[in-house]
Formats: sequence, structure tokens, C-alpha cells
Amino acid sequence: MNEITVAQLGNLGEFIGAIAVIASLIYVAAQIKQNTNATRMAAGQAHVDIWNDIASNLCLSSELASIWHQGLKGVSKLDDGARVQFFAQLGLIFRYYESSHIEWQEGALDDRLWEGLRTTLADQLSHPGALQWWEHRRHWFYDDFQVLVDDAIAQGGGRSMYAEG
Repeated sequence: MNEITVAQLGNLGEFIGAIAVIASLIYVAAQIKQNTNATRMAAGQAHVDIWNDIASNLCLSSELASIWHQGLKGVSKLDDGARVQFFAQLGLIFRYYESSHIEWQEGALDDRLWEGLRTTLADQLSHPGALQWWEHRRHWFYDDFQVLVDDAIAQGGGRSMYAEG
């Protein structure tokens, strides 16, 4: 008869243990991937919420919307108070872009969301007032972001933010 020795039982136990470890590692990897996806989705939603908050400034105040529209045409068209508001609004927006750029570089922001933001940034930079603001405030931002914005300006091609007419 075939008798199983203690050594063979030990080998069988090690084999079963190894399979259990592999199964556990596969499970942990799946959980990590699921958690990473959830974190990226939450980051994306947070960015949408922040953008909505920034945009609502313009939607809820016809005075600020008018300042914004005039400011995009050029800051010389604004009085001192309006220029402060225009510069502050662009400061909010560009800090948002900078933060988004950092998160995208770190892999925390989805490529598709970043591409939409990058395109919106280029569109804003197609306006003289935004370019004038950038000339005054460029030094506030970190080097990689300065290069990104400068490249967008050099490439041109942005579209007007709003239909004129």
C-alpha cells in the first residue's frame, strides 16, 4: 500500500500554504487597485467641485461677470477696484490649475480630466487680460507650472472663453 510519510505531508502542507499565500496576495492586489481607483475618482470629483465653486463666483455676481469679461479684453479697461477683483479671480483659477497639475504629475488626477483643464487654461490664455495678469504674477508659481503656461502661450491656439456678439 501507498503510505504517506511525514515528509510528504510536510511538503503537501507547504504547497497548500504557498497557494494560500498567492491567493491572499492576489486578493490584496485587487483591493489596492480598487482603493486606488476610488481615490482617483474622489480626487476627480473634488476637482469638479472646486471648479464649480470658482465658476459660481462669476455666475452669481453680474458685477464680477462684467469685470471678468472686460478684464479678459485687457486690464487697462478696468478701474483699480475691478482690477483687484479680476486679478484675484485669475489667482484663484491659476492656483487651481497649478494644484491640478501637481496632482496629475503625481498620478492622482486622471489624464482625461487634466487634458480638459489644460485646454481650458489655454483658452483663458488666448485673452489679452489673462496674458497681462500672467506677466505680473508668473513668479508666484513653481517652475514646472511656469513652463507649462509659457508653452501654452507660445503654442497659442486657445479659443475665446465666450462667444462674442
